[in-house]
Amino acid sequence: MVKQNIENRKGGQMADNVMDFKDRLNKMNMGKRGALVIEALRNLEPFIISLKSSVGAEILKDDILRYDELLGKVIDENINSQELAELRYVRARLMRITGRLDTYFKLLNESQITTR
Repeated sequence: MVKQNIENRKGGQMADNVMDFKDRLNKMNMGKRGALVIEALRNLEPFIISLKSSVGAEILKDDILRYDELLGKVIDENINSQELAELRYVRARLMRITGRLDTYFKLLNESQITTR
């Protein structure tokens, strides 16, 4: 399920949406709130574009697969201390990525509301 969501979101749709909204919102007088939303989207844009790249998508896919593999070892109670440390690192990294994606999609939704 997670892998499928990442596959669906990693395509050109994310970066294209940012560009569409930037163009549309630059033409409108949105006020302070809209300007803050656009600034936040601009700050997230390089991150979103990096996930769209084949290298970024491959790194994210590798992280997800490794996390899944390490979780299997936890469930089987067959994990050593080095793998446990790696599990914690990969989990923290995935949490940062999903946090940024969550912020991006919330801001994108808010920008749609702001422009209506």
